[in-house]
Amino acid sequence: MKRFLSASQVRLLDRAHKATKDKGRADRIKVILAVNEGFNHGDIALMLRLDDSTTRRYVDDFEKKGIIVHDQHIGKPGKLTKEQEEELRSHVRENLYASADEVVAYVSRTYGKKYSQRGMEKLLKRLGFVFKKTDIVPGKADREKQQAFITAYNQLKDNLGPEDRIYFVDAAHPHHNTRPGYAWIYQGERKEVASNTGRERVNLNGAVALPTGHHHTFELIVEDEPTINDEAMIRLIEQIKEVQPRGKIYLIEDNARYNHSYVMQAYIEQQERVEIIFLPAYSPNLNPIERLWKFYYEKVVQHEYYQTIQEFRGATHTFFTCLTQTMGDELTSRLTDNFQIIGV
Repeated sequence: MKRFLSASQVRLLDRAHKATKDKGRADRIKVILAVNEGFNHGDIALMLRLDDSTTRRYVDDFEKKGIIVHDQHIGKPGKLTKEQEEELRSHVRENLYASADEVVAYVSRTYGKKYSQRGMEKLLKRLGFVFKKTDIVPGKADREKQQAFITAYNQLKDNLGPEDRIYFVDAAHPHHNTRPGYAWIYQGERKEVASNTGRERVNLNGAVALPTGHHHTFELIVEDEPTINDEAMIRLIEQIKEVQPRGKIYLIEDNARYNHSYVMQAYIEQQERVEIIFLPAYSPNLNPIERLWKFYYEKVVQHEYYQTIQEFRGATHTFFTCLTQTMGDELTSRLTDNFQIIGV
């Protein structure tokens, strides 16, 4: 193997080896120095009374993280320069690669450097990448309109009166059926959860106000409706008005057809305290109540079996009735207006 340590690095490691009283650290340094001199792992392991796998692990750790001696970091130089690694980081962040082999081919074409699949996986991890699923977002999401909404929302929030409040509104339609999810399951075993054959569902119409301005707590209203239409929306607004008898009420909601109906428009025209603000199309990321629905599915629907629709409806009502008292910390971390813009 070609030497990878400079003369000054060898001297630093020699001095560190003589100074250390840690046998494990001393062995690591000796392995690195021996590999640098061209000895093979079998001979090194025999001389140091170590396993061959241990010497290889020491070198692997050195390649990934290097070693610090006398406040200096010594690392095995990679095939790419630091500038090339930064270029590769930027390129992979901007382009989608489904396998390390695809990146291997790109690096070979671009820099003339050969990597194995395992070597590229190590490099990508060192550059900050992880292998995970992509996120599906609406293809018609408009990033500029989302940014304009966020700007207008922040201005509104900064200028709220003492009694004013912003409510995020949305509906959900959970089916009376078990939803599978991820769990820790012993290798080779299965975990089965009972399911239902029916397609009954609960229609939830909800509004949530985040802690803002002079208000330091959440306000949550969730109604179980026969169906979600303009009449259900009017009932929800009337309930919000009862909860907040003074001040302006800003309702942020999506572009569902019933939110634009003639009945709804006529109702809103008569409301001095209520103003509706519509979200940009295809932007569920801008509505925190969507996170509330996801939280509900995780706690009530996922992995849970309810024999009857009445049991399912009862568990749903209990969850929302006790939510702010029993899950305050989790709720605070989930429901925020730290919006992320989506779209391609």
